[in-house]
Parts: sequence; structure tokens; C-alpha cells
Amino acid sequence: MVRRVAAVEGAEMVPRGSDERPDDDDGADDFVIPPGHCWVLADNPDLRPPNVIDSRSFGFIPMSNIVGRVVYSGRSATEHGPVTNSPLAQVVDAPVLENEVDPEELFAEIGGGGEDNGGEGTGRGGEGDAKRE
Repeated sequence: MVRRVAAVEGAEMVPRGSDERPDDDDGADDFVIPPGHCWVLADNPDLRPPNVIDSRSFGFIPMSNIVGRVVYSGRSATEHGPVTNSPLAQVVDAPVLENEVDPEELFAEIGGGGEDNGGEGTGRGGEGDAKRE
């Protein structure tokens, strides 16, 4: 499953509704991410629990459960490109993008491969996204 890390330990979260709170919440206006954990969200803002599988459904997750990050998003032959991560991650990911990601090969089966969207990437972490582990 690919989800966006929305907050890490120590971050204060202010939910927009009662369905955006952890199960063990005390009902306060906000909550803090506990040590060693994070809060992950799906990128479709129209989905709400129970129709979405993210921290709004299952709560905090241990950082040790994170096995990689999305470096390239490939939604279609015309909508694809590098995902904007932190500046340090972009430096680390540059050789992976240069040597291991071939858009023409990724989209050869669906036709029209090789075109890009100006390197913007969707960053949505949806299906079809390449993940580095």
C-alpha cells in the first residue's frame, strides 16, 4: 500500500472532523503523534472513513512499518514524472531516477510511452507508482 506520510512524531494534528481522529483519542481539539509513529493519508480528499484505508481508519503506524518512498509517479503515458520529496531525498533519489526509471519501458505496453509532464509528477502515491525499497 502506498500512502503519504502526513505527520511524524511530535507533530500536532488538528482534525477536520470526528472521523479524522485516532481511536484512543481523548476528544481534545487536537492530538500529537506519539514517538516512533506517523500518520498516513490517502491522497483522495473525497474518500472518508470507512471507505479509505489510512490512519483515519487504523490510527498511528510505527515508523518501522515504512519500507520505502515513491520516487516516480506513473499514472498514464502522459501523466508521469518524478515525485517531489524532501531536498535530501531528491539528492538520494537522483541516481535511482537516472539509472533505473525508464518511462518508455514503463509505458510501452499501453502505447505512447516516453512523453512526460515536464517533470512535475503527481506525487499522489496512487496505483502505478514506482516505489524504491
